[in-house]
Amino acid sequence: MLVRLHPGGRAAPHYHTATVQHYVLEGEYESKGKIYGAGTYRLLPADADVAEMTTQNGVTILMIYDPVA
Repeated sequence: MLVRLHPGGRAAPHYHTATVQHYVLEGEYESKGKIYGAGTYRLLPADADVAEMTTQNGVTILMIYDPVA
């Protein structure tokens, strides 16, 4: 699924029951003080609490919800 946050956008803290993969296609976002820019891959394990995500200039993220095993 493609997720787009517009400039100044945010995703509220949330929870995932399954593994989620993030691949940043364009732009960047910040979560817990770390910047995830274009080309960044992030693996969020099952049963993870996901911190708030914010973006200054907008971001497009490919999110893959299929389990990695």
